[in-house]
Amino acid sequence: MIPVRFYNPHQNSRSDVWLCLLDTGAHTSVLPPDLTRSTGHDLFNGENGQPLEAAWGDSKKTYHHTFIPEIMKSDFSTVLHVLPEAQFACTSEEHHDPILGADNFLQHFRCEFDYPDETVTLHW
Repeated sequence: MIPVRFYNPHQNSRSDVWLCLLDTGAHTSVLPPDLTRSTGHDLFNGENGQPLEAAWGDSKKTYHHTFIPEIMKSDFSTVLHVLPEAQFACTSEEHHDPILGADNFLQHFRCEFDYPDETVTLHW
């Protein structure tokens, strides 16, 4: 899990820090509606995205909204790195953590996984 704060440049609004699932097998990043709304985005007025096809065969409609992700230190208050503005798929599915995938997140990093120490290091 990676602590990330999301900035909505259109509303000049930041989310709280969210613990996000780093999913190296996911093509796209997916954000839950609470995060989307907390930054001033109107979830259903976003650009219609491709349906999200989950591994278990479920399909969910997505809406794309603009965010600037800010990678945070584990203290949840210090910004380590700011990514470029990007479109993120947002769902109306209430119960999921933000998922960070390849399209607008992982493509900016080299990820190092240390399984014995249970750590992930992002290199930029």
